[in-house]
Amino acid sequence: MTDEIKKIRPDFTGYSETTDEKLTFFGVLNRFYIYDIEGTKSRVGGISRNWNAESTRKANKNNYEKVIFPRIPNIPLEEMTKDDFDEIIQSIIRAGGRGGRAYSAPRIQAFKRLLKGVTEEAAKQGICEDVLFGSSYAIPESEPHTKSLEKELVRLRKSFTVKEEFLISQHVLRDAAQSGQHMGFALMFCLGLRNEEACGLDFGDIKPMQYHPKCSCLWVYKSTKRGTNQLQASGKTRNMARLLPIPGVLLELLEERRRLIQEKVDAGQIILPKNATIDQLPIVCSDFDYLERCNSKQLTAAGRQILKAVKIAENELAYIDIELEENRLAEDGVYEKDPTVYLCRRNLGTHLYIMGLTEAEIQYVMGHDIEDPYENRNDFTNEDKLYQIKRKMELRPIVNTMELPDVMELKAGETASASFQNCSYQKVHIVSNGSVHLKLQAVAQVPQNDIQIDVMYQNSTLEFGKLCSLAGPATPDSRTVNIARDYHRVYKSTLSKIKTSGRVGSVTDSEDD
Repeated sequence: MTDEIKKIRPDFTGYSETTDEKLTFFGVLNRFYIYDIEGTKSRVGGISRNWNAESTRKANKNNYEKVIFPRIPNIPLEEMTKDDFDEIIQSIIRAGGRGGRAYSAPRIQAFKRLLKGVTEEAAKQGICEDVLFGSSYAIPESEPHTKSLEKELVRLRKSFTVKEEFLISQHVLRDAAQSGQHMGFALMFCLGLRNEEACGLDFGDIKPMQYHPKCSCLWVYKSTKRGTNQLQASGKTRNMARLLPIPGVLLELLEERRRLIQEKVDAGQIILPKNATIDQLPIVCSDFDYLERCNSKQLTAAGRQILKAVKIAENELAYIDIELEENRLAEDGVYEKDPTVYLCRRNLGTHLYIMGLTEAEIQYVMGHDIEDPYENRNDFTNEDKLYQIKRKMELRPIVNTMELPDVMELKAGETASASFQNCSYQKVHIVSNGSVHLKLQAVAQVPQNDIQIDVMYQNSTLEFGKLCSLAGPATPDSRTVNIARDYHRVYKSTLSKIKTSGRVGSVTDSEDD
């Protein structure tokens, strides 16, 4: 076996294996070209483990030496981002092959796979994270123009499963002392923020409503410039500026995060700039440096690793990445570049629809153009409108406590009244010192949908004069259907199975779809 290894190992030369005592791209390739994960020579493994044919090994060696190495920066591999690798590929495309001839799509994909092989092995060896995980670099070179790829593309996922949402919540909604990147992903997951929007937020952007002080909103009006941590008073679209009601679990996390930072300030572990307060500190800091703002590249890289940790298939992310690279997944003319942003935003959009938000409300929360000519974007800064959105968004499981709707207590009298809209369930306590006449009107949102009324009473005799249920209109006023009860039933069932078993893996994909 030793002789065979000597024949296979190319012994690349001419480039630095390390810089600043850290392995470069070249160093990782040279050291782990043939070794397995344990670093032994018991078998042929490492980066070349699947290159069985001598012709394949020879061709790949030549591609590394002649095409790839001259374009690799002499920096530690752990400092390289996906953008760096994208620039390498673009440089290869611009240069072309012999005589400047354009490379074919499969050939370009082959170069991507050679780059991915090194980052993947580096992750296995514990050197750094695989920044190309879930990217188009993970697609086999034979696939980009095959029917199998086309079939996968039409099945692009548009949301997370219940199990995946639960796992994400375990990663980013439990620990207030977590890294700034994890805080950023929590904001993206809960509120559908783009990564630059999340990075632009400060603690002072969390503000309670004036007339509903228990409800707080995030004021989203600034973002970071792409690839930097510098702030700008704008974003990807003219609709970026918006006030977003904060779900209960996320608000508790943010408040605990603020308390933790305050403790560190009081203990002298964090020295604030002169005249600064915690309000000026970024919510999404760089790692654990509470004073330094995270940039979108850092958040993107962390997001990919979180999705990897919750076992989302790499090929699913890769297919999304291909579509994003080809600019085929636009929102209001804006093309996202990050599968994590795409998935979080599509996932939130699915929830907003299920929770019964109007089209205009959904478009406002997502930062899209409002298409309803009778709705003005500025009107959504009104607290009454925001509070109605907040009440609907409280229906979303996992990021809220999933408590039953508040019990309304009503003191019966001539002027007593209460009304509810878009409810699948509502409980009312009516308090009266004597006989009382009640008028109950229930109208179904869905045509011909049945309404069930259950009545219980204490210390009195209940007599009905007339009880009737009005059928829903032939043409409903709303374009949405209230499925909140079924929505919560699915979540409660799946989460119950997870908690009962103690193992997330015991819940099958079919059970939590």
